[in-house]
Amino acid sequence: MTVVLINLAISLAVLVRLYLRGGTRNVLVSVAAVFVFFSFGPLINLVVGTSVYEGIVTEQIPRASTGFALALVAMAIGDLVAPQRRTFDKARLARPAKAYELLPVVLAGLAVYALFVVVSKGPDMIDLDKLERLALAGPWHGGYLLLEAFALSMYFIAKRTRLTRNVYWVNAGLYLAYCLATAERDFIFIFFSLLIQAQLLKNRAGSTRIVLAGVGFFVLASFLAAARQSQDVSMEQALNQGSITFVDTFVMNIVPHYVPYYSGATYLDNLLGVLPSWLSVKSAPSLGEWLVSLHAPGSGGGYGFSLTGEAYLNFGLPAIPVVFFLITLVHRFIVNRSDRSDWWTYLNVLFVATLMYSLRGDSLQLMKVIAYGAAFFAVCHLLSSSRTSGSPPDSDRFTAAYGEVSTDKHDRSREDGDRVIARRTWNLSERRERCRTRVQGVGSSSPGRVRTGGSVSAAGCDAGPGDSG
Repeated sequence: MTVVLINLAISLAVLVRLYLRGGTRNVLVSVAAVFVFFSFGPLINLVVGTSVYEGIVTEQIPRASTGFALALVAMAIGDLVAPQRRTFDKARLARPAKAYELLPVVLAGLAVYALFVVVSKGPDMIDLDKLERLALAGPWHGGYLLLEAFALSMYFIAKRTRLTRNVYWVNAGLYLAYCLATAERDFIFIFFSLLIQAQLLKNRAGSTRIVLAGVGFFVLASFLAAARQSQDVSMEQALNQGSITFVDTFVMNIVPHYVPYYSGATYLDNLLGVLPSWLSVKSAPSLGEWLVSLHAPGSGGGYGFSLTGEAYLNFGLPAIPVVFFLITLVHRFIVNRSDRSDWWTYLNVLFVATLMYSLRGDSLQLMKVIAYGAAFFAVCHLLSSSRTSGSPPDSDRFTAAYGEVSTDKHDRSREDGDRVIARRTWNLSERRERCRTRVQGVGSSSPGRVRTGGSVSAAGCDAGPGDSG
């Protein structure tokens, strides 16, 4: 137990270090906290003497906990190598290039599907276990959850217009009802990721909302897990939600003693597995199927997998910090661009949610969701019409002219007012320039002539809204 306690202390120290480097606004704090909960939860039960996740190989717990600590240390190093930006400019997202007319249609379709399942099958799901609920939900269950992840990640696009915003929230409510009916916890990661992105754009160093939301989601996830397993809700049950310890100890118990290292084969297979089934040449079973075939052959259930377990399966313990360091760099690359365009905002929300979910999955899950999510955004973007040219200036010129968004809460309201004035001034200047262009066109066809009455003179172009007459 000494090794476990040392690794737990190291992991908690990493969490504190990440928090000191940006508060809850540092996205890695939330990701690392989820990882600590999923990995060390059962070990805390073991330390205090309560029951642990069934199937954990106790002899491999010290090695597994060392892998967890190495993963978190690698995330902390990645945070130092690629620091997160301290300020984000939400004004850059104020003038969209596209109208995204397809988005409300997709949201409405998803809402109708969720309503149909909840109303027609929801009452029959109440007394069923998880597998029976999924069977009753139908063959479109997985595809529906995936599309909802994409559509809900478009929140910062949907909120711009009243119609799309209203349809979005109706769909979000029905999606929540659907997840509760089927005992799915997918919504937790999407909604939590949206809160994280909202806090980034508000430029606040810390927020109690993130902490309260995390606690609320933890409690809700515990209730759903208990419902899935027909158990009573307790702290012991809540800490056993993470299957990472089971997966890692099982893998470490058989690799490389009975099964050789895969030497990167799973990553190559998973890259091929991203392709659609009619294009993919992947023939190897998924890591989840591989685990079931060894641990419980013939079982209809699933255990998922883990990113740490996959790294160990391929190259051993040293691979775990390498994989998590690379993931951290990719994650930080996306986060630091999350205010540059609709694409980067959407991708950051989707990537953070998928990363937290994939901690109990594998690289295929992470890569496939991001790849398909990119295709979903591309369709919405390409089938949307462009905004008119007379809309407000793009953010780069506007920010260069009028400065970055202040992070001082005492200056924010005054600066918001200054930005409104600046935006109006810009629009007035733009109208004057168009006016002069028209007058010059008239002058070139009729030299020396100044139009009056219903026309506009060059001098009149410089008059403000209240200067006419």
